[in-house]
Amino acid sequence: MRITVILAAVALAAAGCSSSTSKPPAPAAAAAAGSAPAAAASSPSAPASTAAAVKLKVGATATLTTPSGPLEVTIVKLVDPAKPKESYIYPTKGEHWIGVQLKLVNKGTTAFVDSPLLGLDAADAQGQPQNSFPDQEIAAGPMIDPLAGVRVEPGDTTLGYLVYSVPDGTKLARFTFAPPGSSAAQWTLS
Repeated sequence: MRITVILAAVALAAAGCSSSTSKPPAPAAAAAAGSAPAAAASSPSAPASTAAAVKLKVGATATLTTPSGPLEVTIVKLVDPAKPKESYIYPTKGEHWIGVQLKLVNKGTTAFVDSPLLGLDAADAQGQPQNSFPDQEIAAGPMIDPLAGVRVEPGDTTLGYLVYSVPDGTKLARFTFAPPGSSAAQWTLS
């Protein structure tokens, strides 16, 4: 059931994606944020919305252009392995959880309403996509439930973890956030 919901969400994201490009941060802002210079993704198979994604490091902030206005997005930190919040819930044998702490700040004039699942892409070093495990909380802090979605009012901030269940020995290498109809940003995680 969960896989069906995730696949349906991915299909909706693909249908609603835009080919708009992102506006790279000014060089001074990129340097202050600790990010590498912005560069276009070189993969010809990358979705149109991520082909011109700004590339950043963990801790750096990207300002995306969304239908609601500017949205600042930061990957605050990565928790690998992430421990479950509840002792009776744990990863499947042979897998471990990774928490990606995401911070969204709405700089627009209308509410940003979206499901982060639509437009999220996390992959390992070989480019293999890794699936979000949306209904599990980790001990590191509160989660952003990608199935329930988020609503960030103008001037407000949302902070929480997205949880990924990956095979033992696997690490996330990149994380892309490209909400439908918005520009995109990509973080290098390892």
